[in-house]
Order: sequence, then structure tokens, then C-alpha cells
Amino acid sequence: MADRGATAAAPGGPAVADAHRYLVDRFTDLQQVLLEERDALLGRSPDRLETVLARKEALCRDITDRQQTLLGALGPDPVLPESMGDLRALAETCRSENALNGRIANRARRTTRRLLDALTGTSGDDAYDRPGQTPPRSRGTGHRLGTA
Repeated sequence: MADRGATAAAPGGPAVADAHRYLVDRFTDLQQVLLEERDALLGRSPDRLETVLARKEALCRDITDRQQTLLGALGPDPVLPESMGDLRALAETCRSENALNGRIANRARRTTRRLLDALTGTSGDDAYDRPGQTPPRSRGTGHRLGTA
């Protein structure tokens, strides 16, 4: 019996090869954008982050569309051929980079929340104290930080 991965590329021929090359290029671009996103997150640059996120979303839409084209070209039982290991590796790298960026963004969000809670005198922490009681929530100092 022949290896499914070795024969899967045959049904689509040039369409599969074209989609493969295109996706490798897009995933390479996405990897670069994810590094720029991390820079913007760590540099706490909201304007830059907004621009990078728009590029990231456009690339993700483009990749999703072309993945559907590739899967369609591979036939009714699509299996990514072994020869496309580079595509698999790039996709996994991008997934890992994106997950790391998500953790960085969540950490920044939690830090910002704690700072705002400290400024307003409120607490978003519902953790139990040593005796197992929920600590009372402060209602603030009664001072306004400012008005809009």
C-alpha cells in the first residue's frame, strides 16, 4: 500500500504547488507580523499595535481562504503531503508565537487592571483570605480622579 502523504499532492497538481508556495509566503509574513506584535506589546505602543493587528487579521483571513483552496485541490480526503513539512512547521511556529503574544497581552491587561484598581481604590480580586473569607471590597476613597 502506498503512503497517503506521498500520493496526496497528485490530485491537485499545479494548484496544490501554487497554494503551497503562497501559504509558505503568507505564513512567513505572519511570523514577522507576530514578532512586530510582540514588540508593540512589550513596548506598550497602542498605535503601533493597532496597525500590526490590522495586518495580522488580513493575513489570517488570506491564509484561511488559501488553506481552503489547498484542501479542495487535495481532493475529497485531504492529507497534507510530507513534502509540505515546511508549511506545517511554519504554521506551528506561528501558532506558538501567537500563543506567547496572547500570554503577554493578558499579563499586561492584568497589570493595567491592578493599577486602575489601586488608583480608584477598588479591588478586582475575589480571592479568599487566610480564614477562608472573601475580603471586603473597598468602595474607593470618595475622591474623583478627574472628569471627562
